[in-house]
Amino acid sequence: MKKVNISIIIPVFNVEKYVETCLDSIFNQKFSGSIEVITVDDFSTDNSFKILNEYKLKFPELIILRHDSNKRLASARSTGMKVAKGDYILHVDSDDKLLPDTIENLYDKCLKTDADVVVFNYISENQFGKKVEFNKIKKEIFTTDKYEVQSYFFGACWNKIVKRSITKKMVYSYSEAPKSTEDLIYCSEILLRSKTICLYPELIYCYSANNTNSITSLSKANDYLRNQQIISRNLKKIFNKYNPQIEFKNNLLLYFEKWIFRSICQVHFWNKNELIVTKKLLENIFSTGILEDKRIKKIKKSVNNKLVCLYYITNYFSLRYALGIIFKSLMK
Repeated sequence: MKKVNISIIIPVFNVEKYVETCLDSIFNQKFSGSIEVITVDDFSTDNSFKILNEYKLKFPELIILRHDSNKRLASARSTGMKVAKGDYILHVDSDDKLLPDTIENLYDKCLKTDADVVVFNYISENQFGKKVEFNKIKKEIFTTDKYEVQSYFFGACWNKIVKRSITKKMVYSYSEAPKSTEDLIYCSEILLRSKTICLYPELIYCYSANNTNSITSLSKANDYLRNQQIISRNLKKIFNKYNPQIEFKNNLLLYFEKWIFRSICQVHFWNKNELIVTKKLLENIFSTGILEDKRIKKIKKSVNNKLVCLYYITNYFSLRYALGIIFKSLMK
């Protein structure tokens, strides 16, 4: 059996407009090694699954898996990881693409550093072709200090390549699947499992900023909070399993709670009639025990007073961001 260097896993859900471009960006790569491309159709209701099978006629090596019901993004990625055979795993969203001729450089960096995880930069491209570079990584860093690089692990699964050996029996793969923001679970757990991390200041990935109906699109405020109930339960499992250092845990919870505040603020200004539901959802999050009393008190204050909530939004994001929420409420 031929050795596979990289397994590229692509969750697919109702992306008929984008999936061929995504696949082309991978199969057109110049790579001296071996890759396998695993697509997992999460029970699409458009022509996505049909397009995958048509694409396979041109590229028989394409692997197509399909769920018999919509099981959400985390499950789709987990399905792909369970059958992957590569030394490394790279996640690619089906409405995104890899930049030309980047796989060779990325894999070369994996071999030279032997890092468990290599994190890289990316660009964002909108429907008009406007591109913005996100060069958060300014210089190459190789480290064993998880806290030093933790901020690079908030957000996306797709801006990092990971040794497959550290992805087995993850909480992420065997827990209740959230509808969105599952990246926080995957990335945090991968970092906790890693011994060595490389920050690689190269542009590898192109994120699509024009697909508002994608599998990763944002939810409404209370829908987001319903999802965070699942996220909080998974975080609890991760804390219990890995017992992370207090600095690591606090940094993670700080990131987790900032988006809670954003949702509360959106309800205050956009859907204040849903505030009672918001309070019930928050109580469910509090019941998991991941948030200490001082964090819960801050959140409760923001629920009871929209001006207090705006204050926190200004601190977590910016004054401009807070004013944007107010402006949108005036436009309703």
